[in-house]
Amino acid sequence: PHRSCSQTFPGRQYPPYTARPASLLCGKALAPDLHRPNARSLRGQRAGPKGSRLLDRLRSYGPVGVGVVLLLSKWKSVLVVLKMAKLAPLLQIGVSIVAYSFFFGWQYSVGIVALIFFHELGHYLAMHAFGMQPGAITFIPFIGANVQMTKQPASVFAEALVALAGPVLGGLSALVVLASAVHTGAPLLAALAEFGIVINLINLVPFGMLDGGRIITAIDPRFLIVGVPLFGYVAWLYSNPILAVFFVVGLVSTVSTLARTNHASQAAYFQVSRFQRVFIGGLYAVCIAVLLLAYDISQEIRAPPAALEREGLGAVGAWVLDRCDDA
Repeated sequence: PHRSCSQTFPGRQYPPYTARPASLLCGKALAPDLHRPNARSLRGQRAGPKGSRLLDRLRSYGPVGVGVVLLLSKWKSVLVVLKMAKLAPLLQIGVSIVAYSFFFGWQYSVGIVALIFFHELGHYLAMHAFGMQPGAITFIPFIGANVQMTKQPASVFAEALVALAGPVLGGLSALVVLASAVHTGAPLLAALAEFGIVINLINLVPFGMLDGGRIITAIDPRFLIVGVPLFGYVAWLYSNPILAVFFVVGLVSTVSTLARTNHASQAAYFQVSRFQRVFIGGLYAVCIAVLLLAYDISQEIRAPPAALEREGLGAVGAWVLDRCDDA
C-alpha cells in the first residue's frame, strides 16, 4: 500500500489550489504543479541558448552588430519599408547583377545593368515630363527592364517621344563608354560599349512593342509591316531564344496596332500633324545613323575572346560575345 504524502512529508502545508493530499503519491503530483512552468512554456527557452549566443555575439560588434540584429528580428518590417519606399528596383538590380555575373563576371554585369538602367531612365523622365505618372523601373534578368505607365499618353506623338527617349539616353551612355574605350583601350569598356549600342539599335527596329514600333506608328503605321521581316532576321542572326519570343509577341502587337489605327474611335489618338511627323522622323533617323556609326567604331576596337577573358568576363561570357560579334 502506498503511504500518504502527509506521512512522507509531515507538517507540509498544501496551498488552497491543491484539492486533496490524496491526489499526491509520494510527492509526485498527478495534477499540474502550478509553481512549475509546463513543457510548452519551456519549449522556447530550451531552444534559446543557441540563438541567444548568436545575438550576443552580434551585439559584441557594436552598432553594426546591433543593426544586423534589428534587421534579423524585423525582417518582414524591413521588406515592407523597402516596398513602401519604392526601393524594390535596387533589389532587382542586385539580383540582375548576380545573375549576369555567373556568365560574364561582375565587372561586365555591373556595366550592362547600368546601360540598361540609363535606357529605361530615358523612358521614365519622358513619361514624367508628359504627366504619365511612371511606375518604378522593373529589372528582369536576361530579358531587360521596363517602366510601367500608370496613365496612358494623350496622343501617339507623345507615345513616340517617350519611346525615343530611351534609345537617346541609352545611346548617349553607350557613346560615353565607347569614348572611354577608345581613349583607354580597355577591352572591357569596348565590349560594354558594343552591348549598349546593339541593345539600343535592336530597340529601334520598327516592330511591334519595341521602341521603334511605337516611333514608326507616329510617322506611318504601315511601316510596321517592314519591321516584321527585319526583326525576324535579327532574331535568326543572333539565334537568341529571347528574341524569338519577342518576335512572336511583336507579331501580335503589330496586328493589334494596325487594327487600332483603322478604328474610328481611335482616330483622334493617331492624328499627327505634318510637322510632328517630320520632327519625330528626323530624330529617329539621326539616332539610328549615330548608333550605326558608333557600332562601326566599336568593331574596330573590339578585343579577342582571350583578352575579354583576362578582363574578368569568364570563358562563357567571352565566347558569347565573340559569337554575337561574328553574327
